[in-house]
Amino acid sequence: MSKELYYEVTGSGPSLLLIAGGTDDARDFTGMTPLLSDSYTVVSYDCRGISRSRSDGPAADVTMETQVADARWVLEAAGGGPAHVFGNSSGGLIALALAARHPGLVRTVVTHPTAFAHRLRRILA
Repeated sequence: MSKELYYEVTGSGPSLLLIAGGTDDARDFTGMTPLLSDSYTVVSYDCRGISRSRSDGPAADVTMETQVADARWVLEAAGGGPAHVFGNSSGGLIALALAARHPGLVRTVVTHPTAFAHRLRRILA
């Protein structure tokens, strides 16, 4: 799996990983990043196959396992964890799966309208 993922790092302090949902990208967090970067090292990225991040196939074919591996890679490339993680929509599912699979990398998880809550049991299993 190639790691041609676009990510941004700003600020200093404890790590805060921001994960956009659906076809959204790191630009979704442009307005809030300056507010958070005084207190946190803010890490945001474009998920595989979205916007500035490459994929070997269609974005719809990217598995949750790949999404979690990518989130872990971005977090570690940006300086590591443990991190606070915020996920919006399907990014919330990635955040929860990251915490379930790699609890040592995650301090807290906050999700905002995770639209696919009915799939949570399968994703976190």
